Amino acid sequence: MLLYLKGNYGTAGIDLFHELAKERGLCIANNLEAPNQQDDATHDRIIKTLIETDRARVIVCFCDGMTIRRLYEATERVPKAKGYFVILGSDGWADRPDVVSGIEETAAGGLSIKLLSKPILSFDKYFLSLRPEYNIQNPWFREYWQWKFGCYLDWLPLEEQDRSQNKSCTGKEYVTKHIQDAKLGYVVKAIYALAYALHNMHLDVCDGAPGICPSMIPIHGSLLIDYLMNVSFTSYSGEAVFFDKNGDPPPR
Repeated sequence: MLLYLKGNYGTAGIDLFHELAKERGLCIANNLEAPNQQDDATHDRIIKTLIETDRARVIVCFCDGMTIRRLYEATERVPKAKGYFVILGSDGWADRPDVVSGIEETAAGGLSIKLLSKPILSFDKYFLSLRPEYNIQNPWFREYWQWKFGCYLDWLPLEEQDRSQNKSCTGKEYVTKHIQDAKLGYVVKAIYALAYALHNMHLDVCDGAPGICPSMIPIHGSLLIDYLMNVSFTSYSGEAVFFDKNGDPPPR
């Protein structure tokens, strides 16, 4: 049985799954779109629909982590559903502990996948060194700082102080624990890919002239795509980055 979020992520993933399942002779008993509604009744209704499908007990879910959590919670409410299904989650679940926190017994046996991305140690060192007094290039950092430590920065202009907090920051607050987002490496690779594409395009279009030349104002989108598709470089982790004819990077 397939469950997916409407949109490029879920729809594209489920279409490819259909194609590969057909090649391998796999039977798909049901195909449902995951709801946008977050209420219990909607997820209960999905589980009731799925449990009526005879002998189908595996749910492949191209969903975000919280949708998977609500499905597990629904199996606790719907009679005979708890422990009945095995859920195979996409990278929207990955290794996020919040998806199954408090419902570990119900989720036992579920499987998820996680994209391979090596951590960027230099980023952790940089992030943990940031202070609100000096990090002025990020307009959201001070807001984050006040939320993180539950205090307001009394030296900020009044309109920037988070007065929903009931105490002022002491200046002794430090970020000591940080879990790096698993997809951070892909963000870094994407930025470098675009930068290389723009650089190569600039060399050809502007004949080496510094800055943005008239030929790049505005930037021709389809031409930039051509340069992006031909990018090739070595990433921070030593991996080769390039794109195939479909615009996909090498599998990891």
